[in-house]
Amino acid sequence: MFSYFAVLGLVVLAQAPKADDAPFKPLTETRRIDPRFDELLMASQTVMKSAKTFRVAVEMTTKSTVAGAVAPDTVVTHKIAVRRPDSVAIESEAVIDDVRKPVLRAVCDGQSLTTLYDLEPKVYSRYEGPNPAGQIARTLIIPRILEGSGLEILTRHDMRDHILRETSQAKFVGAEEVDGIATERFQVDWHGAVLDLWIGPKDQPLERKMTSTRVTPLSGGKESRVVREARYTWTIDQPIPDQTFRAELPEGAKRVEDVFEALFYQESAELVGKPAPATALKVLDGSQVNLASLKGKPVILVFWASWSSDSMSVLAPLAELEPQWKERGVALYTVSVGEDAEDVRKALDSSKLRLPVLLDSKDLTAASFGIRRLPTTVVIGPDGVVRAIRRETSELPVVREAIKELPAN
Repeated sequence: MFSYFAVLGLVVLAQAPKADDAPFKPLTETRRIDPRFDELLMASQTVMKSAKTFRVAVEMTTKSTVAGAVAPDTVVTHKIAVRRPDSVAIESEAVIDDVRKPVLRAVCDGQSLTTLYDLEPKVYSRYEGPNPAGQIARTLIIPRILEGSGLEILTRHDMRDHILRETSQAKFVGAEEVDGIATERFQVDWHGAVLDLWIGPKDQPLERKMTSTRVTPLSGGKESRVVREARYTWTIDQPIPDQTFRAELPEGAKRVEDVFEALFYQESAELVGKPAPATALKVLDGSQVNLASLKGKPVILVFWASWSSDSMSVLAPLAELEPQWKERGVALYTVSVGEDAEDVRKALDSSKLRLPVLLDSKDLTAASFGIRRLPTTVVIGPDGVVRAIRRETSELPVVREAIKELPAN
């Protein structure tokens, strides 16, 4: 359902600014950025930080053409409501088969954060620890759904600095009216895309419209063109009813630990209870292991990569478990994903770890298990049937559970 990529961190401006907030830094780098653009960014951020409440709604239409073939338009809407100090509500809808349907709702009432994915499968998570509004930044499904709307940037606490860091050019185009509001239009170069931004009015300088055009060359002289248009509606310092920040769950919604991972691992979940995919992998020492040949004993595969700090934090405690899994006759292997033997050797040598490593340099085995995030552990029973596929942590709950419960050979 989702492609694997780094997700921008979302920081919703729910908490009131601290008295010692650092002042705006002057624009010192020599780039082609109109000073007026920087002034408006500072003023916009001030408006949002000073507001006791705000609402913003955006409707975004995406038009795509690939090698001359026109894809169907996509239409999504997002709404964010913030009432300080710590109440936040986020709603997203999409037009699917000509019907507008709810996709995501995330609600923080100051005591807990509930995040609901409202398409099938309907799943939700609930966080009830300290600082639930701050947890929004770590709830990966939220920035993933908001991606491309601009809200994942406009709602950052460092919005102005972030935009200036990522912008290579911003030039003033002219004064224009958008939906009856006097705005100033700027053209911005942003990561290979050309953005047109309309900001205004002067007494409340907020983004009112955005168009984004990205052209990617393809083979044979062809190209891919993606054009997005978003329009924003803001309401500042108006009362927001308590009901806005109450979570209502549909009948049949299933609670999960993390919504993003529950959706992301849907393909993996479908493998649980079925025979493991047939695969053969090279061992770091040059030999080869075929999963089919291991049938008859429990198998644990821990997928990792040296570039993943989470993966590296798993390897040391995994090595400490070696006596236990050997004693119980468990075939435990780490599986290096997307790296060659030399990279793996360097990582192990630098960490001074000795573990059995299989090489999945082309990502084929990880893909066959539906794995797209690391580290992940796969548990296979002696009958060759997949028992579990789950994210791993440095506490190794999946491995420890498997060693305890799986029968030894």
